[in-house]
Amino acid sequence: MEEYSAIPNVKVQAVSDLMDKNLQHCKDRYNVPVLANDYHDVIKVDSIHAVHICLPNSLHFPACKEALEAGKHVLVEKPITLTSKEGNILVDLAAEKGLTLSVGHIYRFNNALAEVKRLISENFFGRVFLLNLTWTNLEPIFNDRDVIVDLAPHYFDIVNYMLDAWPAKITCVAKPYRQKENPEATYISCEMPNGAIAHAHLNWLSPKKVRSIELVERTGRRSSMRSVKRSRYTNLAIPTSSEWKGTTPSGPSCCISSSPSRTRRPRPGTPVPSA
Repeated sequence: MEEYSAIPNVKVQAVSDLMDKNLQHCKDRYNVPVLANDYHDVIKVDSIHAVHICLPNSLHFPACKEALEAGKHVLVEKPITLTSKEGNILVDLAAEKGLTLSVGHIYRFNNALAEVKRLISENFFGRVFLLNLTWTNLEPIFNDRDVIVDLAPHYFDIVNYMLDAWPAKITCVAKPYRQKENPEATYISCEMPNGAIAHAHLNWLSPKKVRSIELVERTGRRSSMRSVKRSRYTNLAIPTSSEWKGTTPSGPSCCISSSPSRTRRPRPGTPVPSA
């Protein structure tokens, strides 16, 4: 609600939530006119042009399908659906209806990722060898989801965004530890078409919240005697939601650190402060 209220020419017309106190908060603070406990009631409102679906993963497909059939543009939290078949159905339906269907891959709008993608496109890093992603924090036991479905969409989308390719081969190991089902920790390795390896460590068991991405690449430096090749890495420290206060309207400011030392001035308007 806070983000939507700050967007010019956007008015939140309705909110659905199972908890009445949340609805009352939306009414008192944001003056939302239509409040409902059933999301179906929101989709039926004719004056609504677009909906943001933040339901449990299992409800993403039916809610998106209903909204698209009602002529609404849709922004849905990841994962878009629980199966690729259902995802393709929604994509086809949106195209048929001439509607926008977007998934909340929020890290595509992260300033640090945008800057590194620019540097990759300008061959600043040279050949990328490795992309290591760590996404860990302590969560309660979830009975309706696992760490792969819940967190890996960010990983795969970031890999595709940064390297402009999908994996050629994927291997994965995952385990539940505090319950019999629903993995809570996983290691995923992807072999990319250009030979790079993208690796992810995801878990809901680590007491410290970590959101980091490391690029390992080779850069060439020409000397008077010979061409010297060296390895280097770039580490992105992604802020947690609690660190987003006071950030710029374009998104949270992030830290890019690299080794060995080599700096390039970021483009104007791209906040990338030093650590």
